[in-house]
Amino acid sequence: MKDYILSIIAGFATGVFFIFVVLNLELKTPYIKIILPVVIPIAWILVILIGRYFKESFSWAYQFSKFFVVGFLNFSIDFGILNLGSILTGVYSGKWLIPINLISSTVAIINSFLWNRYWTFSRKGKPVFREVLVFVGVTLVGTVLNTIIVYGTTTFIPLYDGLTPALLENAAKVLASAITLAWNFVGYRLIVFKQPALDSSR
Repeated sequence: MKDYILSIIAGFATGVFFIFVVLNLELKTPYIKIILPVVIPIAWILVILIGRYFKESFSWAYQFSKFFVVGFLNFSIDFGILNLGSILTGVYSGKWLIPINLISSTVAIINSFLWNRYWTFSRKGKPVFREVLVFVGVTLVGTVLNTIIVYGTTTFIPLYDGLTPALLENAAKVLASAITLAWNFVGYRLIVFKQPALDSSR
């Protein structure tokens, strides 16, 4: 039951943060700001159910279903804060986008550590210094990759008809986040939160 409650909380928060993306992109989809916080929690419950169903055949499936939910929450926090920052400052490219992206990524990183440690990988007790240090190291590499991709894409790819600054910014962030997500999963699973095989299916 706890996993379903947490997936609902994560889904609602994901929907709320994506509202800032909707506002920045000026999407006109009817009721989208109401639909997101309602539909995403339902989708995450289904993801957890699927992970639980397949965990007997694939020991990593249930753990991955939780990582998927947390990954989207981190993704929405990163995107949401980035878009909110651009809305408030009017910055969509160039060097001043770097601190906005770093702030959004940092908040997402902190959220990622807490959710992945205590829920996805089910680690008990207080974090040890080495664990925190290795997590920061793995995540910093991902953050640097993320920022380089966002900066490079928004700065060096020219705009054309139909491609707005906000759209390019979010396209860059999608690419950056996909690469970062893959890097972080491998690093967290194999290095930071490495567990015996029997624990990985919990």
